[in-house]
Amino acid sequence: MVPPSPGPPLPSGTSPWLGVATSATVAALVSAIESELTSAAALDIDQSFRREYGNVFGALPLVHELPSDNLCRIALIDATKSIESRSYALPRKYQEAWSTIIDDHLTAGRIRPSDSHHASPSFLIPKADPTALPQWVIDYQQLDKTPLPQVDDILANAAKGKYWAKFDMTNSFFQTCMHPDDIPLTVTSTPMGFKNSPQMHQQHMRHALADYVGKFCHMYLDDIIVWSSSLEEHRRNLCLILDAIQAHKLFLNATKAVFCCMEVKFLGHIIGHDGIKPDGSKTVPWLAKEVCRFLSQQRLLELFLYDRKFEGELRLNQQR
Repeated sequence: MVPPSPGPPLPSGTSPWLGVATSATVAALVSAIESELTSAAALDIDQSFRREYGNVFGALPLVHELPSDNLCRIALIDATKSIESRSYALPRKYQEAWSTIIDDHLTAGRIRPSDSHHASPSFLIPKADPTALPQWVIDYQQLDKTPLPQVDDILANAAKGKYWAKFDMTNSFFQTCMHPDDIPLTVTSTPMGFKNSPQMHQQHMRHALADYVGKFCHMYLDDIIVWSSSLEEHRRNLCLILDAIQAHKLFLNATKAVFCCMEVKFLGHIIGHDGIKPDGSKTVPWLAKEVCRFLSQQRLLELFLYDRKFEGELRLNQQR
């Protein structure tokens, strides 16, 4: 083995490997110092922005305090058709949470009792945080659906950064008011989950962040990602994003907000300095239902798969 050429001249009789070891040690120390400085800067950014934009991370206001310049509309293909579906069963353990959620929205004026002949079922989805109330979802499938931004484009743009921030809208679809004429179609008077809801919310967010989307931020439904090439740039970008959200009277979830990350999970993927990779926690199936979900995700993950030689075996196990 031929030893590598050392950097600066070494004293006579010194092994050339000593220079290599010294260089490696110095490089490791520099890396550790840079990491420590980055962590300190990240903590400062997190604390200062939460403090400065406390109202953005506050509670969602009452419905009459929301902006009225972006009203959600519903365009029915057949105006004579009634929307009727059977209700989903409610697990007993969620009954108290359900009552709390309904009472909260009734008090805030976001929903109201209705005698409309249209009715869509709803259900609850538990959140990762067991202490948080479940997510209330209304199934508006019969009112059709609308296309959303391309996930591939969002991930490719976000991967350009070195530092990332991620935000989650607080009850995002409750931040857009319904047009009064269309309230009977929703029954619960909330623009959540039907055809125009994602579209209208995307338009609302795109209007607020129009100058920055694709440059250093993207949004997908109620998730926002911000990327930057340096800490100084990250501070500037965060100021621009949070100023815009504040100006348009939108609100973010303080619990889910993350600032100045070296690696971030977004839309089922992990974005970091080494590129984009699937989030392993989203792709490992253990039960039959999870295998079905995994197979349905293969199209999204096909860029990361070397082959599909196990797909047949997975389908066979699923049938068993």
